[in-house]
Amino acid sequence: MRKLLEDKLVRTLFFIISVVTLINALFFIGLGIYMSAHTWYKVIFHGWAYGSGHGVHLLEAVDIFLVAVVIIVLSHGLKSLVTSNEEDHFHKIDKDRLHALKDTLWRSVLTVLVIHFLAGAIIKSSYSYEVLYLPGAICLLTAALYFMNKSERGH
Repeated sequence: MRKLLEDKLVRTLFFIISVVTLINALFFIGLGIYMSAHTWYKVIFHGWAYGSGHGVHLLEAVDIFLVAVVIIVLSHGLKSLVTSNEEDHFHKIDKDRLHALKDTLWRSVLTVLVIHFLAGAIIKSSYSYEVLYLPGAICLLTAALYFMNKSERGH
């Protein structure tokens, strides 16, 4: 009886966390739609002027949509970690599902970072060595993902 209560509590907590993160993703989707619509409004009614930054604003909107996708993947992954097909049987966290979720999140975050870097690189008019911080971090994260996947395949 106690085990059943603990299982329901864990399921409920993961469900609440999934719903809250999904609401956060919907907020980011709304923000991306607003940024895109606002930029296209400027382009349609005021024209596309060189150096106006409209392309950068659209790229930032795409970046926000990618953040929303990451949050949706996280929300779905958290929910699927503790659910099973059978309603009365609690599904322990599956190691393969956890690794697949981790891999998907890593790849999504790397994509968001690359888009963020490109948007920032387009805006800057002068460059210094500080511009290399984010690409360096992206390279380190990519190498970490590569070695993590390599070690998981080896076991």
